[in-house]
Amino acid sequence: MIIPSIDFMFNSIVRLYQGNFQCLRKYNQEPLYYIKYYIEKRTNIIHLVDLSGAKNPLKRQLNLVSKIVTKCKSIVLQVGGGIRSSSDIHALLKLGASRIVIGSIAIKEPRKVQEWLTIFGPEKIVLALDIYNKPNGKYSVYINGWQKSSNKTIDNIINHYVCYGIKHILCTDISRDGTFIGVNLSLYKYLLDNWPNISFQSSGGVKSLNDIIKLRYIGIKNIIVGRAFIENKINFLETIECWRNV
Repeated sequence: MIIPSIDFMFNSIVRLYQGNFQCLRKYNQEPLYYIKYYIEKRTNIIHLVDLSGAKNPLKRQLNLVSKIVTKCKSIVLQVGGGIRSSSDIHALLKLGASRIVIGSIAIKEPRKVQEWLTIFGPEKIVLALDIYNKPNGKYSVYINGWQKSSNKTIDNIINHYVCYGIKHILCTDISRDGTFIGVNLSLYKYLLDNWPNISFQSSGGVKSLNDIIKLRYIGIKNIIVGRAFIENKINFLETIECWRNV
């Protein structure tokens, strides 16, 4: 399905260019404006990224998330940004979030995330992997807001977490995120071919309905679209219709 994404910081919608906080663009409308719009248009799932929390876990915007959750009782709401402990997950689930997105900590502290999968169950956890395609053809996983290579490949990480029941993986091509240069079809085909039982979410580079068609054609079942909707590069309703008709 099509998953609209909203990144927010200090109660405002923002977008980063390839994860760089120095290249931040702020938008006029507040997050709740878009939340209301997407719900009115009957989206089934919304992806939220608390960039304040991602930068500093002590500044997570729980009040804003709480307001958003009250508007999203009938849909799946997956939330990420600054998740460092089981208490963080408990807090978001208690507010009403459906799934919690886990990023760098899954690479840096795998035992902790393994425990979370056991405690909360794989339906509540989304593993977010930020990928860069190396010249040697290997897909390397980056951490710390895309600033540092983990020295692990996507194969290392996914094969590890498959053993602990992971079901949902959000995979972002960081060389394409926010660029409007098109999606990395070879990456997602690689994922689908090697781990057919995982529900993958693609992210990064969507510039047109043609990208939606291509991803749908190779078998991707979830496509996250952020900046392209916010800037009306592609129309939300037309994208939903395209998805249904492919």
